Amino acid sequence: MRVKIKDIPENGLSVNFAIPKEEVKGRDYWELASELAVSGKLARTSMSVIIELLCKADKNILCARCLEKVLLPYEISFTRSQSFDSLDREIDLKSIIFQEVELSIPVKELCKDDCKGICPICGVDLNKQDCNCARSAGINRKLIR
Repeated sequence: MRVKIKDIPENGLSVNFAIPKEEVKGRDYWELASELAVSGKLARTSMSVIIELLCKADKNILCARCLEKVLLPYEISFTRSQSFDSLDREIDLKSIIFQEVELSIPVKELCKDDCKGICPICGVDLNKQDCNCARSAGINRKLIR
């Protein structure tokens, strides 16, 4: 979504739109499961535009410990100032949103805080069942993480 700076009134401009999930590029370990709902306000000062946005969606992540695919809610709010030298310029809100989304996604996410992960010996998901590999090999499971 592009907004011309001259179209932003003195009392601000409310925005409310959605970005299809296919347009938001994920990584190997996450992708959006629903459209990205965007709402917020743009305010113009003498030489800048203040952008305040809230973005919400659902995302699929790959747990960093157990490698299970999990659906989680995703929400980010941010404020950014964009300077300009002419009222004829445009602001590309999608580009700004994509940058903020990319910066907000953690490198490692877990399906739950107490995820046990997978056994490094047999590969069983320890959230679903126990194994005796670590005990029989004399490995302290706390040292594996």
